[in-house]
Amino acid sequence: MAKVELVLNNLNCPHCSAKIEETVKKQAEFENVIFNFVNKKMTMESQLSEEETLSKVKGIVDSIEEGVDTVLNRKGNYNKVELLLNNLNCPNCSAKIEQKVKEQAEFKNVMFNFVNKKMTMDSQLSEEETLSKVKGIVDSIEDGVDTVLSVKTNFNKVILVLNNLNCPNCSAKIEQKVKEQEEFENVVFNFVNKKMTLDSKLSEQDTLAKVKGIVDSIEEGVDTVLDENKKAEVKKTKESDFGKKAIARIIVGVVLMGGGIALNSSFGFLSEILFVLAYVVFGYDVVIKAVKNILKGDFFDENFLMSLATICAFVIGEWTEAVAVMLFYQVGEYFQSMAVDKSQKSIKGLLEIKADSVTVERNGEVQAIAPEEINIGDTIVVKAGEKVCVDGVITKGDSSFDMKALTGESVPVEKKQGDTVLSGSINTGAVIYMKAQKRFEDSTVARIIEMVENATANKSKTENFITKFAKIYTPVVVFLAVALTVLPTIVVGDFQQWLSRALVFLVASCPCALVLSVPLTFFSGIGAVSKKGALVKGSTYLQTLSGLNTLVVDKTGTITKGEFTVVETDGKDDVMKVAASLERFSNHPIAQAIVKSYKGDYIDFDTTEELAGYGLMGVKDGDKYFVGSQRLMERENVALNNTKYNIYVSKNNEYYGAIKAEDTIKPDSSKAIADLKALGVNEIVMLTGDKQDIAEEI
Repeated sequence: MAKVELVLNNLNCPHCSAKIEETVKKQAEFENVIFNFVNKKMTMESQLSEEETLSKVKGIVDSIEEGVDTVLNRKGNYNKVELLLNNLNCPNCSAKIEQKVKEQAEFKNVMFNFVNKKMTMDSQLSEEETLSKVKGIVDSIEDGVDTVLSVKTNFNKVILVLNNLNCPNCSAKIEQKVKEQEEFENVVFNFVNKKMTLDSKLSEQDTLAKVKGIVDSIEEGVDTVLDENKKAEVKKTKESDFGKKAIARIIVGVVLMGGGIALNSSFGFLSEILFVLAYVVFGYDVVIKAVKNILKGDFFDENFLMSLATICAFVIGEWTEAVAVMLFYQVGEYFQSMAVDKSQKSIKGLLEIKADSVTVERNGEVQAIAPEEINIGDTIVVKAGEKVCVDGVITKGDSSFDMKALTGESVPVEKKQGDTVLSGSINTGAVIYMKAQKRFEDSTVARIIEMVENATANKSKTENFITKFAKIYTPVVVFLAVALTVLPTIVVGDFQQWLSRALVFLVASCPCALVLSVPLTFFSGIGAVSKKGALVKGSTYLQTLSGLNTLVVDKTGTITKGEFTVVETDGKDDVMKVAASLERFSNHPIAQAIVKSYKGDYIDFDTTEELAGYGLMGVKDGDKYFVGSQRLMERENVALNNTKYNIYVSKNNEYYGAIKAEDTIKPDSSKAIADLKALGVNEIVMLTGDKQDIAEEI
């Protein structure tokens, strides 16, 4: 579907505009129709072309209101354009070009990839007009660049799962190697769910075979498979036994190493055997990787450095030091694995807004299916307490929906027939029937899940710099170690002493800490904030936070607890008793707050009835009680003393009392705001989907 924006000039009748919007919404070809009466703009997603959309909407408008000039709003419509900037080899010039293009009013979401020379953008101009304008900018900055429209090859979207890959450094190498293959584009590896997505010129099986070969050449034991479910979902997988194996390996190695140290003075030969065995336990995989990389021509990596340093340590008789290096490496790997696993669990915890199954009505039969199997137009049954799995419109029933996770609204929102309900919201009232407007992969909750999954895929400038720096750093270290051995030996002699110092230098200069600590720090940081219920979209954004001076925060669950508490009552002394006695049958958050606050005995009503979207009714000894919203009181013609309360109670159609329940402020919110200001965050703004009077009170 394409996004289309129209302007309905000369439409000055609010009633007519409502009719027009409602009629357009009913058309099967259109979705997400919104009309803004102030600026006369109508936006929608359309299955038709722009001209066909204009023609259809114009016909609807003219049938309802004469004299309206319905036109396309060219300023609101963007096309995806991809250009190739061939022969552009100057990084500084490319940065200037990208910045200049970004400054043009006709373009947005401009990105330039210096590796493949591709510039993508959303443009209000046609492809040829976009090419002409960008070409002018490029030529004004750098001569000799051939700017052309990108001829798109037929690519297949392929998703692979790299099970048992627990090494962030190895995953970065794998991702980089796959990116270098000319058959693949847009390669992204998500370390959280082990998924690699890419656009491939090859078939799925050929892509799998090629990527599997790359993975196996870098890291053993990784099970590379096609993702059976290509939807935006994180599957629950069995936890890796990496941690248990690592602990067992460390214990066995330490015992052997301890034996070697204990027997060193008395049984030298036996001690050396124990040291060698300990070394094999700790470092066999490191040495094997180093040998494999050497055979492939890749000499300079952390495996090579560690193997070289430790083997040379054996040669000069430093048995303990050789084994200790490998021991510390394995301990570091274990703690790294634990940190990664903890961060993964925290990030995955944000994905609980997705419903596991959904009830649909097809051909008169009700059946439970997976959200991914829903088709547009399906009738969905959402019971009380269930999550809405796809965006849709209510066709039958009224209810209230908890939308805290989506909008921050502290009070459940009332929805009636004809209203749109977003996926991820929770039905807190009665059963409703709704018509699916989108498939799961296009729904609100799927987009949120996708954002969560890709949070760690966006690498910061520091991470990208470290990746490039490590390639230069390792050969320089080896060269300096050789120089440290040879040059002083020539000048002052004592080869063994300078060789020993060079080996110490090699071990101390191992790039593991440098290469691993930066991505692991960002990854752990994202995981830590995820544990608190927040999502950082990537390392780039986490790094940007260091220069933060203005902060916009949500209200519900951030400044406030996200839970209701009764703060005030009005009317009769037993108003809480009446309200709690009826509200105990409801799962509405305010109802639960009233029941929680009330500590006495309940009234045993003769009959009770839930009034969907309004409240509850109960009869006791011929007296009729209503407990619910202001709307319920208005329906029953009950005169209210004031309207500042959430819940009202009436007896025989006369005001009986009222209750006010509020989302209370967290005890540490004030301190947190003060601490942020002390850190240099000068301006803090509260953003909320709640009512203005509630926001101002907070």
